[in-house]
Amino acid sequence: MKSGRRKKQLRNFWLFVLPALVLYTALWMLPLVFNLVISFTNWNGINPLSMTKIVGLRNYINMFRDNIFYKSIFHNLEFTVLNVAFIPAASFLTAIAVEKSFIRKKGFLRTTLFIPAILPMLLVSILFRWVYSVDGGMLNSILEAVHLDSWQRNFLGDYRIALFSLFVINLWKNYPFYMTIFLSGLQSVSTDLEESAKIDGAGYWQTIWYVTLPCIKPIVGVVVGLVIIDGFRVFDLVFNTTKGGPAYATEVMGTLIYRIAFSDSRLGYATALSTVNVLVVLVISFIYFKWNRSSEVDS
Repeated sequence: MKSGRRKKQLRNFWLFVLPALVLYTALWMLPLVFNLVISFTNWNGINPLSMTKIVGLRNYINMFRDNIFYKSIFHNLEFTVLNVAFIPAASFLTAIAVEKSFIRKKGFLRTTLFIPAILPMLLVSILFRWVYSVDGGMLNSILEAVHLDSWQRNFLGDYRIALFSLFVINLWKNYPFYMTIFLSGLQSVSTDLEESAKIDGAGYWQTIWYVTLPCIKPIVGVVVGLVIIDGFRVFDLVFNTTKGGPAYATEVMGTLIYRIAFSDSRLGYATALSTVNVLVVLVISFIYFKWNRSSEVDS
């Protein structure tokens, strides 16, 4: 009787799991294996695979001799550090402002603030190309109107500030998404704890620091982890604004891989780059989540 029920449960389990497993294998595992295999060849993406030669580790050796590769990795790291430093803080403070506000229709406020998150990145890129434009751009026009002409810049064309200008776009686009995650966490914090802290003499920011933040520490960990991953996955923002320029000042791994694969027709080398990029993301994500889990256990 029990063995029959066990078999039925096992059969139902596989009936539910198998479709997802097939999709996961077809859309993730097989392309990943194919990508790894191609990284050891000189395939140009055009000729038949039968005409492709195996070059062993040559693509990987050439990669570590390529200065643009190191620049791209560094720009990804720099972009990720900026994201981690500002996006979680901006999202959390905005969530606090919305949750603690005295506005009755908070749903309308949340919806309004969430608008940037639902806009396509292509549309956001076009919008900020106009905002940053040298001739008639909104930002330079505002600086001129307030007599700060010395601050006017070619924000996307100046190699010294181009990457930071892209980060500002990314901040504006993505912080509302993380704000909603923090909002869900704040709504789960017991008001009794906050009231007790206030009765004990804690100020507004002390209550947030010593009561609210510890209560949503797992959510903070998830948000920071997602921000790290997004920092290494950035592509469409850079591609639609600077395409990695000026002079490779905003080149990231995504745009470098795209250019090598489709502009230079060196798909073997591009897949080697993408393999290393995936490994870097996996290692950094593993280290972060391992550290975050151990810190939660210690606390």
